[in-house]
Amino acid sequence: MSSIESKKYDIFISYRQSACKDVAEKLYLKLIAKDRSLNVFRDSEAIPKGVRWKKFFTNALADTRIFVPLISKETLNTFKNSTSRDNLLLEWNIALTYEENDEIIIIPIFVLENGQDRSVFAGIELYDVCAADCALTSKQLWSAICEFNGSFVDFSIDNDVYRVVDEIIECVPKFTESELNSSGGVNSPSPDKKSEGSGVSGDNNVVHHGNASASRGGVVNYGKYNK
Repeated sequence: MSSIESKKYDIFISYRQSACKDVAEKLYLKLIAKDRSLNVFRDSEAIPKGVRWKKFFTNALADTRIFVPLISKETLNTFKNSTSRDNLLLEWNIALTYEENDEIIIIPIFVLENGQDRSVFAGIELYDVCAADCALTSKQLWSAICEFNGSFVDFSIDNDVYRVVDEIIECVPKFTESELNSSGGVNSPSPDKKSEGSGVSGDNNVVHHGNASASRGGVVNYGKYNK
């Protein structure tokens, strides 16, 4: 498995299309508007025509730094109609496995709608589904996801959206060129030549995140995010 430095995707947005499609699009657009160097995976944008969904997104998860599951009350209610092939539960299961090995950061977003408050998630009687290729049931996966420090966001309130965008971007691991060179990560130039088109300079204070670089004053923040 690739190290966190060499991951292709900065952020993977995981969501139930029937429940959070519009929210996922809004978050995706706000993220790339805030920082165009980010490489964000959202299935409708990232998966080419003619490829197998499961194969593509499982490979993408192995190549992702931050996993962002969007979870609304409606998302949880959809489990009652889940079949043995539930890609959303499979995404959660894979992400949790990678997190156990410090290969990914998980930031759950609990979606509030129409003036809901966070109590809407209290006391939900979740349908327990055993999805194909998942080691855990839906109840176990939901319980595990809830262990992570995430955010409650009302996507009808712009300030809420801007806040969570900033929180997610702040958690994207950042690396200096010297760290990338030592780890063999992405955008590492050869000893006698700079990488063309990679944005790499000879300045060790250039900080990379995703497949781009930007000057960040030499600040380095990588690995697990700090609360």
